[in-house]
Amino acid sequence: MNKGEYNIQLISSSGELIHAVVEYDDDEAPYCVTLRFEDQKIQETAENVFTAFTGIRRILERLELRPVCFGASRNVYPSAMALSMGAGVKAYRLTMGTPAMRSDLVHIFKNDPSVNPVYPPEQAEFYSKWINSLQ
Repeated sequence: MNKGEYNIQLISSSGELIHAVVEYDDDEAPYCVTLRFEDQKIQETAENVFTAFTGIRRILERLELRPVCFGASRNVYPSAMALSMGAGVKAYRLTMGTPAMRSDLVHIFKNDPSVNPVYPPEQAEFYSKWINSLQ
């Protein structure tokens, strides 16, 4: 499928922006994602790219850093199909009470001004609330 390398920003709890590079190879499972910033390297492997990136985000949470990209945005989460068939590289931008559509798909390592970077528990909580808002 794809090898990817993306320049992203990490935001600290004080608002400082730190340049980082995220790399992944989504040819076959298990998928490996690597984040490099300053003099650090964090690497996680999982059954899909999104889950591996979430593992990296948990480590960043302990450092009070959040990636500024769709994969770390409060209202972005992959569907089961995106995780299994697309290796979890794309996810849906979600709106409460509205089913996700193909036009809502975004690449998890890209960003735009709508990105609201949060820690993994906050993202999972939003996803759970979104699911409930559809019923």
